[in-house]
Amino acid sequence: MRLVQRDLPRGPVSLGSRSFTCANVVWVDLVDLTRLIKPTLFDLHRILRLVDTGAIPVAELKIFSYGSVLEHLSAKDFINFIDRLLNYGSPGVWVALDILLLHHYDEPEDWAVWKPQFRKILMHPGLSFIDPPQIADLSSWQDVATKLLEEGDADLARDIIQKMLAACPSEHFSFEFKNVSQPVLRCLLTHYQDTVWPLLSDALISDDAETVPYLTGLLRHRNRMENEENKGELSVLSTLPDGVLLEWCQRQPTKAPSILARVMPLFQREGKQWTWTSLVRAVIDRHGGQRAILTALTSNLGIYSWSGSLVPYFEKQVKPLEQLRTHHIPEVRRWAGEQLRYVQQQIGRESTHHAESELGIY
Repeated sequence: MRLVQRDLPRGPVSLGSRSFTCANVVWVDLVDLTRLIKPTLFDLHRILRLVDTGAIPVAELKIFSYGSVLEHLSAKDFINFIDRLLNYGSPGVWVALDILLLHHYDEPEDWAVWKPQFRKILMHPGLSFIDPPQIADLSSWQDVATKLLEEGDADLARDIIQKMLAACPSEHFSFEFKNVSQPVLRCLLTHYQDTVWPLLSDALISDDAETVPYLTGLLRHRNRMENEENKGELSVLSTLPDGVLLEWCQRQPTKAPSILARVMPLFQREGKQWTWTSLVRAVIDRHGGQRAILTALTSNLGIYSWSGSLVPYFEKQVKPLEQLRTHHIPEVRRWAGEQLRYVQQQIGRESTHHAESELGIY
């Protein structure tokens, strides 16, 4: 347990129904002590005054999230405390979200009462992902954001996508943020396409050398062979109709097609055979003469998740590549031939390696 050295005024100090006298003594952590006494709003304000002076970091108040220690407060007092936390910038906003989530989220009757407060926190300027504090619980943000968005709120959708885009070039753009933001992005594109897609598409074709790589990484599909029906393996942009994406390519022919070639799923199964998805084949047929598109396709083929032998993964590419050997665009024909030779070499190499492994040769 931490000990905090404080010079305190002489006289009785009240904590709820308890009081004692102290002077220049070593105090047990006041936050821990306060949460044990069924704190009133007065007690919480005393803690906040110490936060104001810098004696206690606001992040320490996250401890009030646990054990439902504030459930006895009236709605008015609870909101007063939460609103005060919002005055402490990003750490205070994330603490407020955590406390509110663990006290007033799971019960259906609570949601109607507390939904405006959740919305206020999510739209607060202090809640951002550019430099999130260590206390930030991103999974909590994902839960609340998705639930609010499913009820229809275009202003909230716009605020969330703007904050997510602002975070892309940040050095704090983390793997955790990528995992929690992808489901929210799917929700945004599903329910708020007219609001979100113009902002997202403009960011994708911008000249920002920091934003674009992070954003394409966020949207990128990862090739897999197992569990092919798992929609989680699709690109976030798969949420949009093909027509919307092809129209984007028509408006932005020098940038949009290569972005789609880089991030979208390339293949789909037809019976026992693999072929190009209709979207990617349309992109190749209309814009395949661009070197950037063929480079993006090569990059996409090289991003995969796999265990065991890679032979099935490479075999999956053979038929689609053969389909392009007679393509009307010469550059596409040459690219397909080069890729097909590479794939056949890899199949031979992986087959040999697999056979040797079966014999215990490593």
